[in-house]
Amino acid sequence: MVDQHYFQGILQESGATIEEEASIFGYNDVLFVSPDGNNTDGTTWTNAYTTIPTALAAANSDSNSMTLVEISAGTHDINVTGNPSYAVNVHLRGAGKHLTVIKNDHGSATAVIKFTSFIKISDLTIDCGTGEDGIILNGTGSNGSELKNIYIECDQLGAAADAIQLSGGVKFLEFHDVEIHGETTNTTGLLTNQSLENEFHNIHIHDCLKGFNFTHTDDHDNQIKDALIEDCTTGITTAAGADNNHVISAMLVRNTTNVSDTGTGTKWGDIILDVEHPEIFPITASTGVTLTSGTANTWDTNVATIMAGGTMTSPFKIIGLMIDTVSAANDMYFIRIGPGTNGQATLDVIDVADGFHGGVKSIPAIPVTSGWIAPGQEIAGELQSESGADTCDVWLLLVQMG
Repeated sequence: MVDQHYFQGILQESGATIEEEASIFGYNDVLFVSPDGNNTDGTTWTNAYTTIPTALAAANSDSNSMTLVEISAGTHDINVTGNPSYAVNVHLRGAGKHLTVIKNDHGSATAVIKFTSFIKISDLTIDCGTGEDGIILNGTGSNGSELKNIYIECDQLGAAADAIQLSGGVKFLEFHDVEIHGETTNTTGLLTNQSLENEFHNIHIHDCLKGFNFTHTDDHDNQIKDALIEDCTTGITTAAGADNNHVISAMLVRNTTNVSDTGTGTKWGDIILDVEHPEIFPITASTGVTLTSGTANTWDTNVATIMAGGTMTSPFKIIGLMIDTVSAANDMYFIRIGPGTNGQATLDVIDVADGFHGGVKSIPAIPVTSGWIAPGQEIAGELQSESGADTCDVWLLLVQMG
C-alpha cells in the first residue's frame, strides 16, 4: 500500500495545490466542504458545499471515477435519518484526526454513515453520539476500501452500536492507525458479519464491551497486526465457524476477558499480556501424569494424554514441564509433548527433547516454548529412555490468554 500521507506531506511542502495533489494520486474530481462556503459548486473553499451529504450527492457516480472530498476543520452533522447510505467512490479527508469531526444528530439516525462503494476515510473523527453505529461498509462494492488515521468516539452510547461494522461479504479492506474509544456496556469496536481477507494494522481499541468481534462463519482469513486492546469487557471474540483468522501481534491490557475464541484455526502470534498467571496441570502435587517408554532409544507408540481436550477455555501456551518419580535412576530420558489426539503421531509440534538423568527432579520446571495453542486442544506426551519400559510423572506449566 502506497503511503499517501507521506507523499502528501512532500507535495504540500513543495507548494502543490490540493487539485495538483489529487491529479497525481489519480482522483478525477475534488470537492470541498466547509460551513463557511457559499454552497454553490464545491470546487473551491469559497464555493464549498456546507454539508457532507450535499458533496456526496454531487460526487461523480461513475464506478470508474474517484472523488476527493476535502472536509474543513470543525464539526459536521450529517443530519440524515436511519443509515445514510452512499454508493459513490470517494475519499473523505479531514483536516486532522482530531480537527474534523463527523456526526449524525438526526433524531432517527441509526448510523453516522454507510457506504456500499469503494471509499477512503482519513484524518478525521467519527462521533457515534448516543445510539449510532459509526462507519458501515456493506457488500462487495466496498471491497478494498481503506481507513487511515481516524478516531471513532463512542463513549456516550446509551444503546448497542458498532464503531465499525463490516458486512455483506465485503473484503480486502485495509485499516491503518485507527483508534476507537467506547464504553463497556454497549460499544463493539470492530464487528465483522460476513467479512473476510481484511488487514487491520495499528488498531487501538479501548473501553468497549467487545474490541474485535468476528461473528459469522464467513469471517475468515482476517489479519490483526500491531493492536492494543485495553480496558474492554472482552478483547477479541471469534464465533464458532469463523475460520483461519490471524492475530499476528497484539497487546491485551486490563480486559475483563482477553479472548473468547470458539472459531476454527485461529492463529495467535506475538501476544503480550499485562499479567501472565502461570498454572500447573494437573493441580495435584502428589500425582502427575505417567509417561511410559516403549522400545529402548525409540519414539514408540506409548502416547499418553496429559491434558484432555476442552480443559483450557482460552488460547494457552506451555512454558514449562516438571518431571518426578522416574523409574530408572541412571537412564537418559527424552520427553516430547504437543497438541494432538492420544495415539496420533503429531507430537513433534512441541519438541522438548531435553535429556536428563533418572532420579533428578526438574525443579524448577524445564523451560518450554510452545507458542499459543487453540483452546480446547488436547496435549499428549511421549517418553523415550535408554533401557525402555521406564516411567516418569509429568506436570505442565501453562499460561492462558484468559
